[in-house]
Amino acid sequence: MLLKLLIALVLGLYGMVSGGMLTLSEAEHKAITCSYEMRAAYADEQAKEWEKLNAASSYMPSVAYSGSFNRMDRNALINYMGSQMPGMTGGMGTEGLSSGAFPSKMTTVNHSITLSQPISNGGGEIFALRIARETKKAIELQLKESELNAIYNTRKAYFDCIIAMEQQEAAKDDLSWTQQNLNKAKIRHQGGGVPLTDVLQWESDVARKENNLAVAYDSYRTSLLNLLHSFGMTAEKLDTSLELQSYEMFDSWYAKGCAQMTISIDSNLQLQALKHYTKVADESKKIAISKYLPNLNAFVTANWPMAEDLVPEGNTGWMVGMSLDLTLFSGFRNGTNFRKVNYEYQKTVIDEQKIINQLKVNLERIKMFYKTAYDGVLAARIQRNLMDKQLQLMQERYDGGLVNQSELLEVALSLRMARVGYIQKLLECLLLESEYLRNIGKLEVAL
Repeated sequence: MLLKLLIALVLGLYGMVSGGMLTLSEAEHKAITCSYEMRAAYADEQAKEWEKLNAASSYMPSVAYSGSFNRMDRNALINYMGSQMPGMTGGMGTEGLSSGAFPSKMTTVNHSITLSQPISNGGGEIFALRIARETKKAIELQLKESELNAIYNTRKAYFDCIIAMEQQEAAKDDLSWTQQNLNKAKIRHQGGGVPLTDVLQWESDVARKENNLAVAYDSYRTSLLNLLHSFGMTAEKLDTSLELQSYEMFDSWYAKGCAQMTISIDSNLQLQALKHYTKVADESKKIAISKYLPNLNAFVTANWPMAEDLVPEGNTGWMVGMSLDLTLFSGFRNGTNFRKVNYEYQKTVIDEQKIINQLKVNLERIKMFYKTAYDGVLAARIQRNLMDKQLQLMQERYDGGLVNQSELLEVALSLRMARVGYIQKLLECLLLESEYLRNIGKLEVAL
């Protein structure tokens, strides 16, 4: 998994977004490999894998070596022997000892190797392994959930870019249309067809719509930056020549028909992960109980003296034994710890119940709003088409002097709102469907 991430990261970050077309599918593929959230999730998943192995290794045999080197002169040796055997020097005298009873210096070297094997710590090792296993499963589910979130967040950012892009295009068309009418008004004014106030109004509208275009451009650029951020790119990589799919590409997605939604939360990855954490909390209670039980360990120790005998040959001592530890009183630490983990378990159970109810409420909300949004797309499309025809008729009537400038501008504004409104309704509907799929754990990269 980690190798897959590194390969995808290298390919993603160094062959990333430059000019040309960036499709929704490409953006989502980049998100599930290169986004900040996915890279952090992969690192967390690997950390939990090593945590599980570390928990298992704690109950494997351990081998330890120890060695000691001691060098003493005659005076230190006399004092040492005197402290070990009181009265030893009573009939010998200090001069006799110092003149030959002991060597001038003495060196001792000892080696020992100890093999230890934990046998039982009241069952805590079993519970710790279960905790590590359940935590690893929960992290794996959270990794999958992070993938769904990366897809959804990138899709939302992509749709926001499309809306901003279409608003920019609408601002361009509106400015061009206004400039054309300004030119017509100037010609007609020279012939006495329209008053000077019309020309001045068109000039004012041109200036205002040039500003509108600048604002739309900034909004589009900001949306692009958010899109790049959603799949792990930095702001320095932004290329304004980047092209996105037009909203017409998603009309076929809508044309597939209204999605059938059910209130099913069993496949929700967040809930599945939380169930594993509930098991972790339950196992933690058992670990707290194991603190009352005895610990049993076995050991084998071999030791040998003399510096020249680095490897023992025949002067070896050994010892085999077992140790039993039983805590009789711990200052109420065990009891208070059990109470703490018991309430933590109860909290986890409550959190699980809360998530279940929250997911049901959220799915019910999506279901209701999706049906309304789906019907609203068709209504918005009809409104856009009607306003488009109405503007054409109104333009002809204005050119013929049958309507005034204010009436024409009102229809033009309604058409711009209808065009952008249709795109927003369409993408809002598709995003609600994506949110539903994310909540039931079925969201996939767009084809």
